[in-house]
Amino acid sequence: MEIIKGDLNFLLDTLEKQQAAVEEDQVEAQVKAILKEVQINGDEAVRRYTETFDKIKLTNFKLSEAEIETAYQNTAPNLLRALEAAKENIESFHLKQKQTGFIDAEKTGVIRGQLVLPIETVGIYVPGGTARYPSSVLMNAIPAKIAGVKRIIMVTPADPAGLPDSLLAAAKIAGVDEVYQIGGAQ
Repeated sequence: MEIIKGDLNFLLDTLEKQQAAVEEDQVEAQVKAILKEVQINGDEAVRRYTETFDKIKLTNFKLSEAEIETAYQNTAPNLLRALEAAKENIESFHLKQKQTGFIDAEKTGVIRGQLVLPIETVGIYVPGGTARYPSSVLMNAIPAKIAGVKRIIMVTPADPAGLPDSLLAAAKIAGVDEVYQIGGAQ
């Protein structure tokens, strides 16, 4: 019989690491299965998973401009002012980071440079649950706008109670072009 000596904390840490590795493998397998199902069955699979995980049955994933505008109008004026102030602060910071590229020539005649071009479309993910922060929208969408991204798509998990007005108001303020109620691997 092999006797292993060690302190209890070491043994607990080892056990936790082994358990985490098993759980990670299980999660990875589940995510791969979800992605394959969505690849094969498209929106219908997304609907099923949204109903399963988010406990809501949706007919439309994409929110209309009218829904976003209504949420904006329903947001408290003091919160809108705070979101606008945050937008200005975020813009002023990221404008300083913006790169424009350059072209120059060495004495030997070699021309060199860097061309900085924005990505055409980006997607941003805003977590659901207790972490639905309007700041997540602002901190992701505003730098993309400053970089010159033409189309910003936001996804956030659906909620049976509806998406918070403040989240959609932040999307409007930040210049998000499309909002979809989709979260998770689906």
